[in-house]
Amino acid sequence: MVILGTIDLVYTGGSVFGRMDLSHVAAGAFAVALMGLALLQIRQKREQKLFSLTQPTLPVYVLLYLAGLAVAFRWSY
Repeated sequence: MVILGTIDLVYTGGSVFGRMDLSHVAAGAFAVALMGLALLQIRQKREQKLFSLTQPTLPVYVLLYLAGLAVAFRWSY
């Protein structure tokens, strides 16, 4: 975030944050969600099951990642 703030200060074409697209916001939100799920998995320190209704599993990560890609690309046009 410090780098983005510094870029915003020296960028001469206006505000960098003002030029953001809705696809940037979607990509950031999905990235935060994926990192949160990964942090939960690390904190649990248990062997991960392939399918489970009570804890995040690998197919959930993959589906969330693919959904994030689809939303970001869809909103970028």
